[in-house]
Amino acid sequence: MRFAAHRLPLLAAAVALALLPTACGGSGKASAPAGPPPGAGKQLSNADWPQVVDNPDAYRGATVDLVGRVSTVQKSRDRQFRGIHVYADATNSQLETTIITRASLPLLPDDYVRARGILEGTLQSGSTAGIDLRGPVVIASQLRPATFVDAASPARQRLRAKPYTVYNVTLTPYRIDFAADETRVFLRIKNATDYTIHYNVAQSYLLNDGIRIRPHPHRSYPQMPADLFPGSTATGVTTFRATTPGMVFKFVTRFSSDDIKVGNVGVTTPIIWTWTF
Repeated sequence: MRFAAHRLPLLAAAVALALLPTACGGSGKASAPAGPPPGAGKQLSNADWPQVVDNPDAYRGATVDLVGRVSTVQKSRDRQFRGIHVYADATNSQLETTIITRASLPLLPDDYVRARGILEGTLQSGSTAGIDLRGPVVIASQLRPATFVDAASPARQRLRAKPYTVYNVTLTPYRIDFAADETRVFLRIKNATDYTIHYNVAQSYLLNDGIRIRPHPHRSYPQMPADLFPGSTATGVTTFRATTPGMVFKFVTRFSSDDIKVGNVGVTTPIIWTWTF
């Protein structure tokens, strides 16, 4: 399916781009709208997208905040608009969607992008204008770069923890996301010592009601460097299999240092954060 020529005129407003509905062929008269679209007043995001893909027209007119991984980019025949084809399910390359925009943001395949705008349904009628339509169509008023973290599966539950400082090194698991397909631990480490410290993600694990869960690194996420030099701060995301916190949930990690006075000949004892429910 291709972008309908009668949909090409987009009216740029201060906060959104809206389609100018005109008829194709025949008398050339615009058909009068039959009231608000079915999705008017609704707010949609990636969490809603499987339902949107199943029936895009049922949500037409909804406000959208969507993150996707770019597959291809096309220009309209008059080169005023771009059609950006994305996967709203970036991990599995599923839930294909077309974003129509005037924005000139440079994009390549496998880049991540966040679009805010209005869902136009499927746009199944009309002549072609050089843009293939795949899946639901979003008319974007805003377009900006995103990351794999932005495109990750939605968190069903989220925990946070306070910083912990030991041997002048501060560790903060500032966010733990429990998603349907994985558990993500976002860790920040600040090395305020005069020595290089070393971090090995394999020495981290979760304890969920006493059951140990080992990490399964996902290289698409930002990774904690193995070496943190004096005065540096780094962040990284460690992934584990999907789980739901039980009555007692713990995140356990440790680090080592070139300073042999740290811990046991340079290696700390386990550092533990605990949540009880």
